[in-house]
Amino acid sequence: MQKQFAAAYSKGDLDAMAKLGLHDYSVKRVSSRTDGGFIFDVGEWRAKVGDQPLHGYYTAILVQGDGLPRIMEETVAVASP
Repeated sequence: MQKQFAAAYSKGDLDAMAKLGLHDYSVKRVSSRTDGGFIFDVGEWRAKVGDQPLHGYYTAILVQGDGLPRIMEETVAVASP
């Protein structure tokens, strides 16, 4: 399921995320800093699959370029219940 979620999330495919039974998805950025052309973000996420609440943490490295920053690398962890 994590692989399917990652693929749907990276494409911004909300319909695919919903077909996995995922809903009430939210992200809260806790910290963000820049270094040259890079942005480093750390945060928390929450979601539900059916009635099961899930939460975890993420880190992301974004690259500043022409236009909007784009994700170069992202790591997502699911916290133990």
